[in-house]
Amino acid sequence: MFQGRKRETTEWEDIQRKFGNFKPLAPDSDEERDPNIDFYAEDQPEIVKQLNSVKNTDELREVEEEADDDDEFFQEYRRKRMLEMQAKAAKEVYGAVKQITQTEYKSVVENKSAPVVVHLFRDALPLCQLMNEYLEVLAKKFRATNFVKIYTNEAIQDTNYPDRNLPTLLIYNGGEMTTQIVGKGSFGIKRDDGEDW
Repeated sequence: MFQGRKRETTEWEDIQRKFGNFKPLAPDSDEERDPNIDFYAEDQPEIVKQLNSVKNTDELREVEEEADDDDEFFQEYRRKRMLEMQAKAAKEVYGAVKQITQTEYKSVVENKSAPVVVHLFRDALPLCQLMNEYLEVLAKKFRATNFVKIYTNEAIQDTNYPDRNLPTLLIYNGGEMTTQIVGKGSFGIKRDDGEDW
């Protein structure tokens, strides 16, 4: 541990400060302060520390009630934070894997407002069932991404899409396909004889 300042820091904190991930500690005397740094972590007003920990609008209102309403800094910060939270909430509209049909497929993947992950699957295949479970978890975590699944025979009608190519993930961004992940070999799953696909 480094003990040269007002409080002890760990080596990890020192490394994070070196790379700019943490705010620098205030020096022991004013002579050591770097004029290029606007403020140090210890110099932050208490209200800024509280605002940085706010996670939702209810918490923001609680902090607001405790603060002085005439403070211009607080009002400007509150306005910006509300805009950030509203923008984030507007993007996070999905949160679940939706099963789509052939008629919905084109309109879903051409959506330019959000990335789309399409799972081509068959119910009878255990790997597809497992993939659906994993995608449900991911959909809850990445609510700004549209996760959908469609039966293989609905998505690809002209050909008989082989089971060895399942599960298949198609990733679209801005209406364009950016990535295809085809078959269990692409996911690092070995064949029955232990070899890679």
